[in-house]
Amino acid sequence: MDRVTTQIFEEKKRALTRGEIKQDSGAKDLMSILMKANMDATVEDRLPDKEVLAQIQDKLRDEVTRLLEGNEDSIPYNELISLPFLDAVCRETLRLATEDYLLPLSAPVKGVDDSSIDSIFIPKNTKVFVSIYNINRDPTLWGSDSSEWKPERWLSRLPQAVHDAHVPGVYSHMMTFLGGSHACIGFKFSELEMSASTDDDGYKLIDN
Repeated sequence: MDRVTTQIFEEKKRALTRGEIKQDSGAKDLMSILMKANMDATVEDRLPDKEVLAQIQDKLRDEVTRLLEGNEDSIPYNELISLPFLDAVCRETLRLATEDYLLPLSAPVKGVDDSSIDSIFIPKNTKVFVSIYNINRDPTLWGSDSSEWKPERWLSRLPQAVHDAHVPGVYSHMMTFLGGSHACIGFKFSELEMSASTDDDGYKLIDN
């Protein structure tokens, strides 16, 4: 996030210098206010860019620290997402973060040269595909029988690895119906349809 924040700072500074953002435009975000005030200051009083950026980071750090003081063991989800400046930083970072990205892996993998790889470099404009098949059958999450059709697995607690993975699917730790804004809005209807497609002889396979 520090790299992206610095990039956003530099882009906004160039925009101010070129006049694309007017000094009196009324922009009220903290970065714009600090940058404009610093640019209006005399050369003697002007702060280095790193110091201006540090003030923004300090504001974020103070907000998070205040929350941590009342929650030593863990931070309740509702309180974490209610932090206004943290939310603003995340939104602005995601809005402008379009450059290369280093994606951390949940567990290291071995390269063809036997080296350990714990992250993947993803260049800008790379198309990324989510493998639903492999996520739903990952033996490190579902166990050694992950490829078996075994309804009994749902009658007891799932492996802790499944819970810890936080798979972002809309349905039961799976990506079958995707998640987020791309989630299937009819997944409940699909559940109902599957349940209704049974008769006294057991499950009935329906041809599409």
